[in-house]
Amino acid sequence: MQAAYEAGLVFRGDIEAPTILLDAYLEPELDMHNSRQKFAIRQRMLDHDGDASNLVLWALDGDDDTAMAKLVLKGLELLEEWLERKAKSIEAEDACFDAGGRLMARGQNVWDSWEGVPLGHCAAFFRHYASPRIVAGEDLTGFTFKCHTKPVEVALRDGTYGIVHFNEEQRKRLRKIFGATGVCDYSLGDAARPANW
Repeated sequence: MQAAYEAGLVFRGDIEAPTILLDAYLEPELDMHNSRQKFAIRQRMLDHDGDASNLVLWALDGDDDTAMAKLVLKGLELLEEWLERKAKSIEAEDACFDAGGRLMARGQNVWDSWEGVPLGHCAAFFRHYASPRIVAGEDLTGFTFKCHTKPVEVALRDGTYGIVHFNEEQRKRLRKIFGATGVCDYSLGDAARPANW
């Protein structure tokens, strides 16, 4: 893990090139390519230097080859224009597209989904979900390759599991599984990260 950090194989969010990230929305099929990852990339960029204005997030409802190919070509045109003009066109904004590749919504707030903010149009239609690690306290970035640990009892008391409440049988099972080593304490960061990174 440390070698991956030191060799530059860990994406910290330090990218300046214009980027359009297009994914096929397959959450209803429980596809392994979950839609949460594009938001993790954006968050890493924001955490790195506070700016993700060079990242555009697009989603297609499903994975129709023809619709995907058209969007890929459109994205390449927009990237070429962006690089030549050194400015984004109005079409190089966050967006979502229906199964046929037709635009559903575009704009700065279409992916808004955090508490206290009106749900964006794309976020409402293309729901993204947490992961077991997020439920256990890790943040969206997924930056923990090896976690520090804390006792199960502490995790059950300190709000690690948010709104999830365990009954006594589930608590016993947690103790049996993690009792000797404890559970991840994501608040302490990555135990595998080199000190100079």
